[in-house]
Amino acid sequence: MKRKFQASFNGFHVDSHSGVRHNRSGEIKLQAKELAVFVELVINAGRLVTKENLIQSVWGNSSVSDSSIARCISSIKSQLKEADPGSDALIKMVYGQGYKFIGDLTSSASFLCEKSFSILINASPDFILFKDGDGRWLEANRTALQSFDLTDKIWQGKTDMELADMLPSSYRATFDACAHSDTAAWENKAPSRMVEVVPLADGTNRHFDVMKSPLFHEDGSRNLLIIFGHDVTDLLRMMERQKLSEQVLANSREAVMITDTYNRIVSVNRAFSTVTGYSEEEVIGHNPRMFASGRHDKDFYHAIWHQLNVEGVWRGEIWDKRKNGEIYPKWLDISEVNDRNGTLSNYIAIFSDLTEHKNTGAQIEFLAYHDSLTRLPNRLLLQDRFKQALAASIRENTKIAVLFLDLDKFKQVNDTLGHEAGDQLLMMVAGRLEQAIREVDTVSRIGGDEFVVLLTDLRAVETVTHIAGKILAQLSKPFTIGINQIASSLSIGIAMYPDDGQELDTLLRMADASMYHAKNCGRNTYRFFTAHTE
Repeated sequence: MKRKFQASFNGFHVDSHSGVRHNRSGEIKLQAKELAVFVELVINAGRLVTKENLIQSVWGNSSVSDSSIARCISSIKSQLKEADPGSDALIKMVYGQGYKFIGDLTSSASFLCEKSFSILINASPDFILFKDGDGRWLEANRTALQSFDLTDKIWQGKTDMELADMLPSSYRATFDACAHSDTAAWENKAPSRMVEVVPLADGTNRHFDVMKSPLFHEDGSRNLLIIFGHDVTDLLRMMERQKLSEQVLANSREAVMITDTYNRIVSVNRAFSTVTGYSEEEVIGHNPRMFASGRHDKDFYHAIWHQLNVEGVWRGEIWDKRKNGEIYPKWLDISEVNDRNGTLSNYIAIFSDLTEHKNTGAQIEFLAYHDSLTRLPNRLLLQDRFKQALAASIRENTKIAVLFLDLDKFKQVNDTLGHEAGDQLLMMVAGRLEQAIREVDTVSRIGGDEFVVLLTDLRAVETVTHIAGKILAQLSKPFTIGINQIASSLSIGIAMYPDDGQELDTLLRMADASMYHAKNCGRNTYRFFTAHTE
């Protein structure tokens, strides 16, 4: 695969792709084989190039006569002489051996092979385009050809205006603007940037952020114009929508804060003052760090800025502080705002107070797993605790006890003192039960006056009897409700894992049966499950 090659010498400029030109005489019209032969000689300037070398390089070892090579060399020399008299002497024939180019190269460059170069530029989502000093298209990637509707057309070597003649009239203004900005880039002799509009076949337009970089030969003449175009249509549309959004946000019920590029507050809306307690006058010109709660470290804020710089947006939950010192959670959405030229101009932060939402969510979650009256774990959380205890029991080879508790004569309290007194009694019972057990154990209310105690990490049955005795002792003390003294007691049924069952439902059923056995034995006592009990 041939490598692309460029060189300059004696006022000539040779390009293995586009041909040869002279500073004064312009383009030299060489045939393809003539150009290939001439490039091979120039590449090997000062060195002998044999006929065999030329045949291998230019004709690919195909059969070719000496006279054909001689005619090719003669034509090259003739056209060099026509462009600049005496230049034909730059190619010397070494009789019987080959040819030698003796020109004085002022610059030369060898580029990637065409296949590699094509793969490289076609991998880019942006359009990439190379033009020579006269504005002719030399190379273009797939995106460029698709953007300008040139995919199936002969485009190489043509100028913008020649391409415009091949396309619908809607493209003429685009190519005219391209040619005009090309001229400006050459005249400025520095990279230039602009937004160009390209019409599509469906009648819509796409906007491109275009960078044009001119390259010059050592003698100052034009060499190559490299053009990159990034599609910014969606970005511009977003900016237009963002401007409209600013009007909406001014009256939004969401809190809005706008800062400049130095992160100084320049504007807030009424909702901001409602949430934070600060007036607009109190915050303008200040950094938003004045609201920091102290709950987040430097890494947290560094991550926010990193994402903002990379993606232009950050969304998430953050804790801040109100004017009165209250720390509160909020959902924060920060976005970069760019001007028409794509330059960062502001940051806009929109946030909402999550305090009520979090309180409601926490309450809902709590009630899902706890009894609303006593605040003890309910059956659902009891089941979860049993699963955890079961895993630990298997791992540590320990036992689990399920104690089913029922208040003796609780119905009499409800009937004589009322349900409110009954509820107070249940809450007091819950408190005493929690005092009687260990930290690793669980007290649960599963309904009415029925409680379940889950004892875990048991290595001896004596631990169960000890705790059951403590529970009975705690509950035997009178309860004071208003002016009334209430004497109460419990009946307790006990089932053991793994001896009496493998699952919680089975153990509860057996403990329940044992509890009724305890009642039948005089109440205020406990009984273990036995086959006779069932």
